[in-house]
Amino acid sequence: MVAAYIALTVALVAILQAFAYRFWGAKKLTYTRRYTPETCFEGETVVMTETISNAKLLPMPLVRVESMLAPELKYIASRPGERGKKEVVYGEHNSVFSIAPYSTVTRRYNMLCEKRGYYALRAVNITCQEILGVREAQTAEADINAVVTVYPRIADFYELADLSKNLMGDVVVRRWIAEDPFMLRGVREYTTSDPQSKINWKASARTGSFMVNENDYTADIKLRVLLNVQADRYYQTDVDPECIERGVSQAAGILQYALEHGISSSFASNSVDSPLGINETGFGTGKGHLGEVFTQLACLKRQSKMEFRHFLEGEAASGINDCGILIMTAYLDEGMEEVIEALRMKGNLVELCLLNRTSGTYTTGEGV
Repeated sequence: MVAAYIALTVALVAILQAFAYRFWGAKKLTYTRRYTPETCFEGETVVMTETISNAKLLPMPLVRVESMLAPELKYIASRPGERGKKEVVYGEHNSVFSIAPYSTVTRRYNMLCEKRGYYALRAVNITCQEILGVREAQTAEADINAVVTVYPRIADFYELADLSKNLMGDVVVRRWIAEDPFMLRGVREYTTSDPQSKINWKASARTGSFMVNENDYTADIKLRVLLNVQADRYYQTDVDPECIERGVSQAAGILQYALEHGISSSFASNSVDSPLGINETGFGTGKGHLGEVFTQLACLKRQSKMEFRHFLEGEAASGINDCGILIMTAYLDEGMEEVIEALRMKGNLVELCLLNRTSGTYTTGEGV
């Protein structure tokens, strides 16, 4: 009799808790995920933080959160031997939580961002299981907004200058970064590369060391970088990913250098639209615009929406003039040569950066 009473009591408790979890298990349960920082460069690490809160009296003994995780984002242990309550299998990130009433659980993971890209997670699946497992687990989808933008690796500008003095030295330094002698920015200490005519004798006497005038840059200098995402004229996508990635990295280095030197710069490519719905930036200056350029390069797809010759024809038809144009491409054909000549006829200074598909370098030249 006692055993039957105990069995009946256990069965009743099991049924009651099953119904309680059925109606209130997923209620007042919130989950968030974020990356800190939200932007980084290739090869850097970010912290992925997931937080789950249970704002009710009912404890949650088993909550499983399942989501997709881009393979380019790799979990790394923060200390030797660390495992953590998480699983990462075939691009899935699964976390298991036990949450007391009116409590919050926060977990942080160090993530290595191996490749550039725009990684956004908009939803996760949350599965709630009651204590005794009488009923099937409840699964619901929760909306989140976890985004990390991984900028491309930036090729060192001076490294590029050593590889091609024509492009980096003559074009950028002598033509696009021309100092205006009538615009004085200030004074700075003398270096051995400064001509004596720039010495400011009054400032030198006042400071006790040689000081030279520092001129500002000409205000109307513009640079436009055009990248061909086709590594081969006959194929539209991913023929040589490494070649295109080198082009992206080199474009990032050139644009960073130009913007840091006050040059109004822009970027465009013949790629399909990015996740943000754009594939080019307008002209601009400053750190804010540099961030826009890096974001565009991070989102760039290695798939073209049109032949590069037609893309260049659109540039020529836009009326662009009196601009420094750097064309980065892995190949060159007669149709492209004709459009490049048309761009030059409009007063543009056009330079070519021919990406080498085998060695990882490039060649440049004004002639085509």
